[in-house]
Amino acid sequence: MSKSPDWGWCCDMTITGLAEEKNRLIKRILSEMQSRNWSEREQYDVHLALEEAFSNAIRHGNASDSAKKIQLNCWMMEEKIVFEMTDEGIGFNPGQVPDPRNSENLLIPSGRGLLIIRHVMTNVAFSPGGNTIYMEKKRSAPPAPT
Repeated sequence: MSKSPDWGWCCDMTITGLAEEKNRLIKRILSEMQSRNWSEREQYDVHLALEEAFSNAIRHGNASDSAKKIQLNCWMMEEKIVFEMTDEGIGFNPGQVPDPRNSENLLIPSGRGLLIIRHVMTNVAFSPGGNTIYMEKKRSAPPAPT
């Protein structure tokens, strides 16, 4: 993890699907957000989106194969935080994930993670191959003076 004059703070990490690695990384990101006076709601949203994205990368992307890695790049500026997460899976087409809100999908245990991510983040996109998710959260208000 390093500091960048252009982005304020950034990280570039490769982890396995182990919960302790994921939890340490998320904790570090949230700590950086807190030190830069991001609101509790924005920190919660980022935490939720990262948990869902990691879960999808581990379970669906890497098929729970502990030998496969997940790459996370993060850039934080004063007004936004940007994530790029890549798994080693074959990818997917996000347009083919059934909407879990439709009555015929209510009992299907998939698709909710993407719905949550799209709801809590400002912008969400996927690589053409479908194994990289791009997430952005814009700050809702300027940081409070310290």
